[in-house]
Amino acid sequence: MACFLRHQQQQQQQQQQQQQQRQQQHDEQQKWQAEAAAGRAGDAAWSRPGSSSGMGGPLLPTRLGAAVPAAGSSSGSSGQLAVIPEGQLMALIRAARSIADMEQLLLQHHSQFRCQHVAAAAARLPGLHPETTLNLRRRMGRLTQLLASALLTVGHQLDAHQAAACLQALTSPACIANPSLQVAPLNRLLLVLLAGKGQAAALRELHPQELADVAAAAAAMQLAAVQQHQAQELQQQQQQGTSSSSSGGGAAGPLALLSPLEQLWTQLASVSLPQLQGGFSFDMLALLALSFARAGKADTEFLIHATNAALGKARKFSESPAAVAQLLQALAVSSSKGGSAGGQHQHQLLDALGAAIAQGKAQYTPQQLTDAAAAFAQLGHYSEPACLAICKAASRSLKHWPAGCVVALLGALAKLRFRDEVLLRAAVKVLPAKVAAGGLSGQQLADVLAALLQLSYTAPDLEQLVTAVMSQVPHNASQLSPAAAVKLLWVSAVLGEVDEQLQALLLQRLEGLRPKQLSQQQLRMLYQAHRLTTQEWLQYKPAQQQQQQQQQVEEDTDNLPAAVDGQQQQWQQQQQWQQQVVEEGGFTLHDLSKYSSSSSTPYWSPRLVAAAEAAAAHCAATSAVRSKQQQQHVQDIFEDLGYDAPVKGLKLDGGALQPDLALVANSSKAGTRSSRGKSVVEGSLDGGATKAGAAAAAAGGLKVAIMCDHAGRYSRNTPHQLLGYETVSGWLLEQAGWRVVRLPSHVWRLLLSDRGVEEGTAMAYVYNTLAAQGVAL
Repeated sequence: MACFLRHQQQQQQQQQQQQQQRQQQHDEQQKWQAEAAAGRAGDAAWSRPGSSSGMGGPLLPTRLGAAVPAAGSSSGSSGQLAVIPEGQLMALIRAARSIADMEQLLLQHHSQFRCQHVAAAAARLPGLHPETTLNLRRRMGRLTQLLASALLTVGHQLDAHQAAACLQALTSPACIANPSLQVAPLNRLLLVLLAGKGQAAALRELHPQELADVAAAAAAMQLAAVQQHQAQELQQQQQQGTSSSSSGGGAAGPLALLSPLEQLWTQLASVSLPQLQGGFSFDMLALLALSFARAGKADTEFLIHATNAALGKARKFSESPAAVAQLLQALAVSSSKGGSAGGQHQHQLLDALGAAIAQGKAQYTPQQLTDAAAAFAQLGHYSEPACLAICKAASRSLKHWPAGCVVALLGALAKLRFRDEVLLRAAVKVLPAKVAAGGLSGQQLADVLAALLQLSYTAPDLEQLVTAVMSQVPHNASQLSPAAAVKLLWVSAVLGEVDEQLQALLLQRLEGLRPKQLSQQQLRMLYQAHRLTTQEWLQYKPAQQQQQQQQQVEEDTDNLPAAVDGQQQQWQQQQQWQQQVVEEGGFTLHDLSKYSSSSSTPYWSPRLVAAAEAAAAHCAATSAVRSKQQQQHVQDIFEDLGYDAPVKGLKLDGGALQPDLALVANSSKAGTRSSRGKSVVEGSLDGGATKAGAAAAAAGGLKVAIMCDHAGRYSRNTPHQLLGYETVSGWLLEQAGWRVVRLPSHVWRLLLSDRGVEEGTAMAYVYNTLAAQGVAL
């Protein structure tokens, strides 16, 4: 009986198992039939299991990284829901507001996704909530990779509008920074935009706004390609012995897009140029111009067309602050990359943009105001209404500005020679706390002090900011660029607070540096820092050089220009002798410290010092008056004022100190009047005054160096504001025994005028200026 019961139980269990198996088979058959019915038009290729796109099967939470319950979970969710109309699915995709919403749609309705749904989901990615946590960033990366893979499969079914929207989405900051984003989907979208019968047939179907968005996406791809290339080069430099196979792996990255991108830029230019005047609004035009400029594709023809088109839309400038900032950026970026000017109307356009900023300054964000100021500085265009408006808007809310924007704004104003006392005081007040909080790079730490000193701001409250910046420098020493090290050397030298340890630390950053790696302005700052921190250029005189000097003094006549020429030759001989000692004997400037006043001076590379001197001489030569006719005209004026013939071609310190005009006051008419009550004349550059110069000094004469604050030194309409390096040049001339007198640029222009009335006015102004600066006639 017991055996019979056990046999019956076994049969029942077998029947139950067979019934369960048949039910499972039936469910699977219905499932695949439903998927086959919904997966027409090629979508079944990526929706079935095992597809190369990675979207096959149920999108489980472990795959998406989403906290969405799967089918059969305890929450009661049924996973794949019933089929819904296509219109409703498209509405749900467009209504998605977060990453979880998009993941839920893919989990529940993935089998219904067709090419248009994939395109809509990809275009919706930038509109999802920003990623605030590491987990959300990872989920966003997986979602981006998932939809990009699907686009690669269904890309051939997309039209130009869908391809443009997807390309804009995948190149947005939230998506293009994803390291798992492959090149192939982007390349596929590019091919769609380049397809069609006829030249640029696909692009001609796009709206002007879509063309501008495609240009912005192409510029982002170009920038990503450059950044990846730079990162690969840096990695190869850091890792010696890298195999050729690893270096060749970059072909699969964004660099592979350069050839299709070039075709796209060519077609974009041919399609957009005819529509700039009428088809593009001001917002679209600004975005298009900025994209072309960032990619380096803004040639002369494009800039001229863009400038003329923008002037035709000047009434719209006040309605779009973002577009104003973008257009200014476009012109500045094109200029920084060697682009041509935007035609004869570019200055008119810049004035109009400056007026728009002045009119609606309250509508601009801190970043937009900073970008606008930096653009004006890069272009060398001084717009007084824009500068006043930017400074006023910044002064009101500077404590809420990011530290980087404050530093960039000060740097731009320094280039423009625009000094706003209220803004400078506010910046010095809020910056110490921002600097102490960290977050500023070594370059920014150097820029903030350099900008303030260039604007000649030396109020007592600057000390707190200097202390905060210098305390952060050792922590950022390993990350300091050579340019930042040069600026910090110059800042410490100008402030007169030369810490030997800090100076040695900064000079270490310049070891092994080639002079061509620094710009002319940076080399000039390095020259001034060296001259301010060392006295070798004034005190070092070999015995042989002293004998030559003495013979020169005895043989000189009363002809001052000849004496100065001999003085210049002496200095050149000294430089040649010192260079010969360095090359033949292996000595350095530091080894010759027995001739210097300090034997603990940190080591300065002779190679860099020589390059800095050459750069300073070049800058001095380009800023001096070189026209013989102008020199003769000014010479006649100063002779009428009681001065002897000006010295022509005076070049002190190897040409690095070259005043616009050098003269000696007539001993019978001129005297000295220093603000400190002491004589300014204490000797010439090389320590031995010429016979004529000594006689003039003994009789009360004065060696005067006229320095003209040329507007042409930076911009054709720069305001009269001395920059820091110009002030330092005056200091160095004073150390060399010359009395420095400054003349504003507008007075200098009057002196060069041929009209008698203006010349007489200029002479009266010069007379009063010389008297006010210590030269009495």
